[in-house]
Amino acid sequence: MRKFYFQTPLIFGWITPGFPDVGRRLIDWAEPKFTVRNLFIVEVLRTRPILAPSYGFSSAPTEAQMAEESYQIYGVRPAQPTAS
Repeated sequence: MRKFYFQTPLIFGWITPGFPDVGRRLIDWAEPKFTVRNLFIVEVLRTRPILAPSYGFSSAPTEAQMAEESYQIYGVRPAQPTAS
């Protein structure tokens, strides 16, 4: 688990110029089942580990193991960097 530090997110509403361009991937994925009306764009500046007391009482899984379990449970994968 990690704590995230970030700047104030950029908020794009559906009336913001460029909204369809910025949100194209999400809009294509979500609609027509869900309507995308706002986008929150967050840039993570740094992270720190969260040390829960339970980590000291048992052989807790590693952060990588917890992430992999979450990927399997939710059927997701981390985003791959796009070529610019």
